Amino acid sequence: GYLVQLPLPSSLKTSEILGAINPNKDVDGLTPENLGLLAMGNPRVIPCTARAILFLLNQYRIEIAGKKILIIGRGLTVGRPLSILLSSKGNDAIVTLAHSATNNLPDLIAQSEIVISAIGKPNFIKSAWIKSAATVIDVGITSTNQGLTGDCDSEVVNKSKFYAPVPGGVGPLTRAMLLQNLLDLHDQK
Repeated sequence: GYLVQLPLPSSLKTSEILGAINPNKDVDGLTPENLGLLAMGNPRVIPCTARAILFLLNQYRIEIAGKKILIIGRGLTVGRPLSILLSSKGNDAIVTLAHSATNNLPDLIAQSEIVISAIGKPNFIKSAWIKSAATVIDVGITSTNQGLTGDCDSEVVNKSKFYAPVPGGVGPLTRAMLLQNLLDLHDQK
């Protein structure tokens, strides 16, 4: 299987690189064909990070149907595929897809029962913005002088009902889902 480590240097076109991969060997599910199948509701493979987040929500029995879920970050690896999956039939979440420059972001966060952040801006999400007893999944990861840091400030853990931090939250599950996707693609031969 193949995996393109994103983001690519600006000198390379992500769409061209992903488009050159055989969709049957795309373990991250990000080729144009595989994303199209995902959008159509018939995925060949689910993108690894999105799959890891779904696994986490399921494992901890966090209800998503009918819940207001805010995804902050509209990137190819998390935001876009996850918004499709969470709003799809069977999951039935009420999904809002935002970005770090969204005007009323603190208000959107305060109204959300589940917040998933994938913007890669250290400590950008403030605990004061989080609705009491919300579920918060931090996926944004940045290397700083203090080590790996997520999008959420350190007090989010005290305000949320469930918190998946960076590091140690979704990352290890993403690697496990990568291996599961490899096995799934092999079984589809």
